[in-house]
Order: sequence, then structure tokens, then C-alpha cells
Amino acid sequence: MTYASVGTGFKSGNIEDGGKLAGPETLTNYEIGAKTTLFGGKATFNVAAYYEDFTGYQVNQAVTTRDAAGHVIGSQIVTQNAQGAKAYGIEAELAARITPRDTVNLSLSAQHTELEELQSIDARLYSGGDVSHLVELKGNELPHAPALSGTIGYEHVFDLGNGATLTPRVSTHFETRSYLSFFNVANYDEQKAYTRTDLAVRYDAPSGNWSLEGFVQNLENANIKTNAGAFGGPATPVWTAVYQPPQTWGVRARASF
Repeated sequence: MTYASVGTGFKSGNIEDGGKLAGPETLTNYEIGAKTTLFGGKATFNVAAYYEDFTGYQVNQAVTTRDAAGHVIGSQIVTQNAQGAKAYGIEAELAARITPRDTVNLSLSAQHTELEELQSIDARLYSGGDVSHLVELKGNELPHAPALSGTIGYEHVFDLGNGATLTPRVSTHFETRSYLSFFNVANYDEQKAYTRTDLAVRYDAPSGNWSLEGFVQNLENANIKTNAGAFGGPATPVWTAVYQPPQTWGVRARASF
């Protein structure tokens, strides 16, 4: 099946503290794609290309007020409207049962994002009214938008002599470099390229009434940021980050009655 679609939507504006106004955000999305079934149903392959055109793109951040020493004495969430933003790319995914006992899953995404005209102050470092640190963000990448990402997974089912099954599974996700805010601050605001691998092996009892699974997540013990912030004076900021869980292992048990 091949298809083409055009969709529109909006996010409402709002009234903020001090009577400030934020306008609505609107989006028009153009997409073409194909959904296919191959080899008598043993595989599916889906691919889509899209172009997203935002107007009034809303940017949210906690705007701070600081004293003369640079200490934060107040904070509020403020929404600003960029002139717009663009995002376009291609996504593809493949699921294939290459044998009755072997399954492979692949996905890949390539994208480009770009913020249109917006002047703003990085409120993690400076007071919201400090116009001397106003910067132009036009051309910056949108947050959490790697240029290339993908996942590959494989599992095999072993049939045991007692009628039980043993199913090992491996899945690896990769991403190229991305930023964590609209300000695209190198190093501190940046999530470097990484891979994350998850392993698991599941034993299913012959009766089908219970199973036992052991797993390891984030095998590489990669430091994967989900958020970046800062505190302290602008002259000597201390950068902080929130991370995904480190290497994690455990056991899961399931039973049905």
C-alpha cells in the first residue's frame, strides 16, 4: 500500500505571569510512504518520508531572576514563539521471520531539524531580563533530534527436549550527536553519539503457565543524557544533567493461573 497525506494541527497559546502572551503553534505535515508485506507474510517493510512546517513554534524554558551576585531569587516557566521550525526526514522499519525460529527487526531514521528566527536568553545562566546576553537561535537544531538513529534486534527460539523453549534476544540502539536544548551549547548541552545494547534470555515452561527471564540493559554502561541544566553564577556555572539508567541487570518471573 502506498499513501500520501497532509495533516494540520495546532497547540494553543497561553497567558503567562505578568500578563505576557504566547501565541499558538501550528503545524502542517506532509508525508508519503509505503507499507509492504513480503515473502508470503514472512516480512513487513514500511518506509515514509515527511516534511513538517511549524509556524509560531513554541519554546519553553524556566526563566530566572538573579540578584547582583548571580544567585537565583525567582523562576517561572515562559513560552516564547519562534517564527517557525522545519523538520524533514525519512523513516524505515523491517520485521522479518527469517526462519520459523529466527526473527530480525530493523529500524532507521534520518532527519534534519532547524529553528527559524528567535532571539532568546539562556535562562539556565542569565536572568530573563539581561538583554546583553540575548542570542539569535535561527538555524539551531531542535532538542533530542539526532541526524541519524536506528535499532537492530534479533531473537532465536530454542526448542528443549522437555517441551519448553529458551529464547535469547539482543537489541542495539544507536544515535548520532544531538542537543538537549534549543541553545545548542557545545559539550555541556550535547549528547554525544552512543550505542545502547539490551540482552535478555527467557525460559518458557512446557505448560506455558510460567516463564523466567534474565536481562541486562545498557550493556555498554553508556552515559546518556536526557536533560541539561546549570546553577550558580554565570561566571562559574556548574552544569548538571539527568541521565538514563546505567547498566542494569535483573530477573523477571511471570505466572498465570
